[in-house]
Amino acid sequence: MLDPTLTVPATEEELDEFRKAWKAEVSTKKVVSKPAPADKPRSAASSASHAPILAALENLKISDATPSTREPAASSSSKDAHPTVSAIVAPAFSIRTEPLEPAMQAYIQAVSDERVGNLSAAIRGYREATRLDRDIDIKFRNWHRSLPSERKEREERHDPNAEFYTYYHLGQNDEHVTALPADQPVSEVIERFKGENVSFVRDKEGKRSLVLDLPYEIVTQILRWVILRDQGAVARLSLVSKKSAVMCYEQSIWRFMCERMHGPTKGLRGLTEELNLSYGNDWLKMWLDKPRLRRDGLYISRVNYIRQGQAESFYAPVHLVTYFRFFRFWGDGRCAMWTTTTEPSIAVKQMSMETRQKGWMGGGYVLTGKTVHVELKDPDRPRHVFKCTLTLSSTKRGRHNKLAWVEYWVEKVNDPNFKSDIPLTSLKPFIFSRVKSYRVI
Repeated sequence: MLDPTLTVPATEEELDEFRKAWKAEVSTKKVVSKPAPADKPRSAASSASHAPILAALENLKISDATPSTREPAASSSSKDAHPTVSAIVAPAFSIRTEPLEPAMQAYIQAVSDERVGNLSAAIRGYREATRLDRDIDIKFRNWHRSLPSERKEREERHDPNAEFYTYYHLGQNDEHVTALPADQPVSEVIERFKGENVSFVRDKEGKRSLVLDLPYEIVTQILRWVILRDQGAVARLSLVSKKSAVMCYEQSIWRFMCERMHGPTKGLRGLTEELNLSYGNDWLKMWLDKPRLRRDGLYISRVNYIRQGQAESFYAPVHLVTYFRFFRFWGDGRCAMWTTTTEPSIAVKQMSMETRQKGWMGGGYVLTGKTVHVELKDPDRPRHVFKCTLTLSSTKRGRHNKLAWVEYWVEKVNDPNFKSDIPLTSLKPFIFSRVKSYRVI
């Protein structure tokens, strides 16, 4: 069993008396050049063996002193001592004078080792810092950001690439290229291009271009049929050159599209009157803003619900069931809706008026403003008629690409008084998805 007196630490007064006694003995030994007599007390002989301890205690006394009371010898002793963490990393991190935690010191030392390429020491330092404090990386980040010098550098730091500019050679007439205001309407830009008498220019001199040999009317006629296949192709073509932009905004093209889309229901006379009253005699604006059911794809509604499975042991499985509703519209007033678990990539190939799959219903529709009235019949239930009302709207993803449920009910063919409403709680809105194989009109 250990003696309890050995564990009691010495007080500061006892250490001071011990230092003074040994200092006196060491100074006495240096003055006397001849060896000590044999009957000298053993304390003088043992002082030589404790000289390293005295030096360590002297350094400890100097380091504990405040800067105002530190002795001049401290500067000479500090030169021989090993550099501390603060002395190594202070130039790099502008470390403050207040003492840091051991975990922070180890982490800073590890960062310094990593900067100079001493990865093995850096790993050991990171491990030691993490062992002392699990959140030392967050504390180091916050401490590093709070340094005044670092904050000043971050505020004054700028992107060097901002001083460089990229110039593109646009041909022989590139000096005439002018920037357009960002807030200028597209119609004004097109009118400016028309006034400049723009034309197509060969990309390479001496290379034949078929577009240059075609009359303007023929190219416009080609664009009409391109729009029927893909509206996005015309938008991309308008970015090629000024001449192509003028051709893509040609009013005759968009009049052709509006007449094909809205003419059968409104008539040409009614369509022209609406053009003057509501759309400022702009056929492109009518095409973009007038509500229309898109025919170059499907309106898809995805429904998910959870179904409890049969418990065979101590746990009960849960199934996530997903099914879809597909809506497709044709220009002659026909439409079809298919409720199925088939994936959209497969359903687009089977969605037609000749489809006879389970859950398929066909019928007709009428568009009045933004309201769509639909009447459908199920081949498996010939005595019932399904009717619904939906609202057409636009989203950030595109125009006229959302159908929201308003009402959904069932009627009997032989009973005009029968009407059974279908709840809309489990019905999700339809979102349009384009299909490349479908025509725009």
